[in-house]
Amino acid sequence: WRGSSWMQMNYLTLVGAQRFDGTALSWLPDAARRGALASQFAEHWNPDTGEGLGAIPQTWSALAVALDGEPTAAG
Repeated sequence: WRGSSWMQMNYLTLVGAQRFDGTALSWLPDAARRGALASQFAEHWNPDTGEGLGAIPQTWSALAVALDGEPTAAG
């Protein structure tokens, strides 16, 4: 399946992966930031073109600013 990129799913995937392997998905923070910027912080975006879809701007996309490559999960 190749569908839209959703910022909250990118973030949660990264947090979950890093619980098991600190280097897993090391490319994801940069890709998420680029996607959020290219889509003007859209709710979700086309992963191939960066075209913003859904609500623009959408606060979930602001998570891209918080991604520093080493997110931490509470607990």
